[in-house]
Amino acid sequence: MDQEARVSELKKLLDEEKWTEALLLAEALAEEGEEHGELSLGCMYLEGFGVKEDGEKALDYLKKAWAHGNAEACYVLGTIYEDGRYVPKDFAKAMELYEKAASLGNDSALNLLGSMYFLGSGVDKDQVKAFHYFLSAAEKGNPDAQFSLAACYDQGIGTKIDDEKAKKWYRKAAEHGNVDAMARLGIMYDEGKGLGGEAHRDIENAREWLEKAATLGEPSAMERLGLMYILGELQDKEGNKGLFYLQKAAEAGDSDALWETGLCYECGRGTEEDYRKALAWYQKAADEGNESGMKSMGDLYYFGKGVEVDFFKAREWYEKAAERGDTQAQWILGIIFEEGLCGEPDIPRALALYHQSAEAGNSEAALILGDTYAEGKIVEKDENLAGEWYQLAAANGNRKAELSLIYLRMKGNETRNDYMDFFRHKVQ
Repeated sequence: MDQEARVSELKKLLDEEKWTEALLLAEALAEEGEEHGELSLGCMYLEGFGVKEDGEKALDYLKKAWAHGNAEACYVLGTIYEDGRYVPKDFAKAMELYEKAASLGNDSALNLLGSMYFLGSGVDKDQVKAFHYFLSAAEKGNPDAQFSLAACYDQGIGTKIDDEKAKKWYRKAAEHGNVDAMARLGIMYDEGKGLGGEAHRDIENAREWLEKAATLGEPSAMERLGLMYILGELQDKEGNKGLFYLQKAAEAGDSDALWETGLCYECGRGTEEDYRKALAWYQKAADEGNESGMKSMGDLYYFGKGVEVDFFKAREWYEKAAERGDTQAQWILGIIFEEGLCGEPDIPRALALYHQSAEAGNSEAALILGDTYAEGKIVEKDENLAGEWYQLAAANGNRKAELSLIYLRMKGNETRNDYMDFFRHKVQ
């Protein structure tokens, strides 16, 4: 068998993890000064595959392979210097080796350099450089780089957002078995990305890729697939199947799925209403730092769903969610402080929470501020300010605010102390 055929046989043995046979063949090739034999021996001694780990031998064989111009050996040596494995850490040396390997077309080195510039690991962050390294590695077929390149196009990292190119590279990575790419591709189809928006969603393609990712245990795919079943967006419209996927995603650590599973039990989607189970799932989501879970815990105690009404516990959970930016929690917390549901009213704090929530886009909080300034009960009456808050609430889709704004404009300069109570009664 000639040398080229033996190199092919060595690669096959390594792929099949037949270490004893691979070791013998690699040693024979290395004695002939063949770079693939040297590289294979270096990696086997580095990781302890079929032999006892030996850093000195690993470095010796890898350096010999690199002396023959082997780009992969150069890349592996770079990882050794970066990690400080068997040698003192030397980031500059590692970068030098990565760049040399990349210049020889090593896709792993190209991808790693992209990640380093993206994260700013040992170099100044440079998203444009990161993008170009990912592009070079992706074009050479590196699945991780293909996924990273797709994410760049998806999110506009180092380049302009381009949904079509994002889908193209997610698909390539997915076809190479990248499960994160499968999930993201499915989500893009579900959202109608590159298809003209949500009105042009491709449910069947979404389902195909999400199911592939979900089968491989990807949490975000299971969560999205579960929602699609729960909402009846798939042909079989199986709510219980949706709950199954959501619980699987929750078990895999997706905190949104934890909360959504609780919501299913609270609303009776895919199951009978069960506030006790809803509370348990919301608690799990909240414990994972999920703000929606915290807000839902507050709701159960505030409205007394499956538990006794407890405004103190409700406030505790709303405060946690509000600190994380949940605008609904901020708004309801404002009501608790305004109405003194946990002690004396605290009007300044209530107003601060209403403002925080409204300025972040919550139309209900903006409506309350409109009412507050229109009525002049806890602040000085100011119909101009009332109009501004109603306008903000109306711009965020609040129908009551639209009607209040119309009435406020029609009212003109008339003085009617009872106009707001009258008008509220009309629009309830």
